[in-house]
Amino acid sequence: MKRLLRTIGWSGLVFLASLNCFLAMRYLLPHVPFAAPLPNLKLNRIALAIRASCAGIALIVGPFQLIEGLRTRWRQTHRRLGWVYAAAVTLGGISATPLALRANFGPIAGPGFLMLDALWLITTGTAIWMVVRHQFEGHRRWMLRSYSLTAAAITLRIMLPASAMMGFPAGPSYRTIAWMCWLPNLLIMEAYLRLRSGSPSGLATTEQTQGDPLALE
Repeated sequence: MKRLLRTIGWSGLVFLASLNCFLAMRYLLPHVPFAAPLPNLKLNRIALAIRASCAGIALIVGPFQLIEGLRTRWRQTHRRLGWVYAAAVTLGGISATPLALRANFGPIAGPGFLMLDALWLITTGTAIWMVVRHQFEGHRRWMLRSYSLTAAAITLRIMLPASAMMGFPAGPSYRTIAWMCWLPNLLIMEAYLRLRSGSPSGLATTEQTQGDPLALE
């Protein structure tokens, strides 16, 4: 039953990641179809295209890094996909700075997106540092934190139309979602990691990490 639930959850994540990746890649087209009214579409078109496409790549790569069989039996593939993910986060995070400075609806939304991208780079960089030092459990945990921030693209695209459907004013909603699209993701992931480890440090023993519900066999 647990394996079935993991498979269903993973399949749902892949579907949402694929959909959001497809939507993000449209910003690479000369004429963006169904484009949102973003100031950056004109002011920072190249940065927006890089940010959107890199986030889409990171989104679609992430779920496959959760497959335990890929990590254990196809280590080279896992490693290469990991570097693709890290490169996508690095380019996407750096290119996001000018976008956040011109975010819709003023100075509250901008810092929200800046904080998201700063933590995105920090968590991914820490994960890379961990794996270089052969601290594989720490690497896995920091990559989970990183992907929880990557998944902000999913929660953002759920929250924006949901707030519009509920009739919330666009300005206050956007300012709130700039923070709420990623902060709950990270807090939930942190709570999960601490519960799994049973220690405030977030570190786990090998025995405690066996049967991890986020690891698909």
